Amino acid sequence: MVDNPLNILFATTEATPYIKTGGLADVSGSLPPVMRTLGNDVRLILPAYPETVDKLGDVTEAAVLRAP
Repeated sequence: MVDNPLNILFATTEATPYIKTGGLADVSGSLPPVMRTLGNDVRLILPAYPETVDKLGDVTEAAVLRAP
């Protein structure tokens, strides 16, 4: 456990097992859970690709972010 837990927002374009096109997905899918076991509050955000949303099942939309 860490002495001073962090609030971490992990933003990525891919994460296993939801969407994978390369090595980034492996890191994005495995690093946040490990950081969480150390006592940090870790949240993962992904683009709402239709295939990804279908795989997630029951999720809560926390925000909608739009880029110009």
